[in-house]
Formats: sequence, C-alpha cells, structure tokens
Amino acid sequence: RVEIMSSQDNVLLMGDKDKQKAFADIVMPANSFYTSDGESYTGTVKASLNIIDPHNQNDVEDAPGDFTFVDEEGNVQPLQTLGMFSLNLVDGNNNPLQTDGDMEIALDGRMAGDETDNLGKPLARLWKLNPNTGRWEEATTFVKEDGNSFRNRRRKRQAIWGLNDTSYSVMVGNVPMTVNEWFNFDIMKTEMCYSKIR
Repeated sequence: RVEIMSSQDNVLLMGDKDKQKAFADIVMPANSFYTSDGESYTGTVKASLNIIDPHNQNDVEDAPGDFTFVDEEGNVQPLQTLGMFSLNLVDGNNNPLQTDGDMEIALDGRMAGDETDNLGKPLARLWKLNPNTGRWEEATTFVKEDGNSFRNRRRKRQAIWGLNDTSYSVMVGNVPMTVNEWFNFDIMKTEMCYSKIR
C-alpha cells in the first residue's frame, strides 16, 4: 500500500512480491477520486494493488472466477493469463474510495513476446471479470506505439520501472477502472500463457 495525493497524477507499479523490477503500471489522473456518497475527494489516498502471479501455484488456485469468456459466436472459450490484479483505494481513515474515467495502463512488451515488426499492432488484451457470471469480458487491447510517442514512453517507463536495458518495448492501453474489480492480462500468442482448468 502506498500513499498518494488526490491532486496529482500518480503511477502505481506492478511487480513481483519483492518489489524488484516492475512489469506494468497504472497512471491515475489527478482529481479522479470519490467517496462512497459520490462526493469529490481531496487529500491523501492509500492505494494498493492485489496481484495474482501465475508462476505461483497457490495464487492460481485462489484466482477469481473460471478462466472462460464468451466469444462473438456465443461460445464459451478458455482464457489464459499473464497475471491478474485488482485496485483498492481508501482515505486516511480507511474509508473506501472510488475512481472513474479512463486510466492508462502500460505493459512491458517482453511479457507478450514482442517483436520489432509489431509496431502499432494489438499484442495483448486486458480482461475484466464479470462478478455476476464469473466470466471475463474484454476491456481493452494493448498496442505498441511507433515514432516519438513510443520512444518517449519507453524512456519514461524505463526510469519509473527501474530497468537498465533498452531492449524492451512498452505497450499501452486505456480502460475505465473500478476499485475491487479483477482485471487479467492476456496475450494473443497462445503458446506463452498459463491456463487454469477446473
């Protein structure tokens, strides 16, 4: 859990449990926090990310929902994961807070097996768990950007994530985010993901 100021743009890092290198982040815009009554909130925000790592078998067993989604034809299909997360926000007195609006999420391209010819192509997806059905619904796609925008993002993330090499790319997506709801990273190359089977 970290303390952030509601009046500033903030970046929440996702990494391993030892807080070494980050693999993704969420940019939270300033003045986007609300109380449970819908009133705008200003002040200190305590933010935390709950992360499920598919490398950890215990984490996978505790993963929310079944790993399924409904495709365009209405068929139930299995879903894969690179990892899942949920966002939790409270005020200084531990009262729950909400947030709204699109948030930028950046993902280390190496997690998706990125290649140099993939500029501008959707390489990864973010799914949101529907608590009523227990199935996942696509929330956004991640795209590797070209030109100056891509280079600026890579330099920015390199500094934020604490990485020393420049051999990676950054993929970016935007998604409306609600606290205490689960999101799942997935890539479009099936041979590189973990699956959960019940």
